[in-house]
Amino acid sequence: MKPIRTARVASMSPSNPAGPTAPPPLVHSDFEKRGAGWESMRDSVQSEGGWPDLINTYAKAAAAQ
Repeated sequence: MKPIRTARVASMSPSNPAGPTAPPPLVHSDFEKRGAGWESMRDSVQSEGGWPDLINTYAKAAAAQ
């Protein structure tokens, strides 16, 4: 059987202390399951243009609806 090679993303709380329109706090974990080179994937999602910017883009688009 092939091992599952995916990371996991989870919202840590259904309520966000930053306010109702703020992006939820997320935890992206299990990068090591991706195998060799997982460190570069972790670094990419933490960098400028990674998850924080993507989530903020979604939040702005949702607020505009």
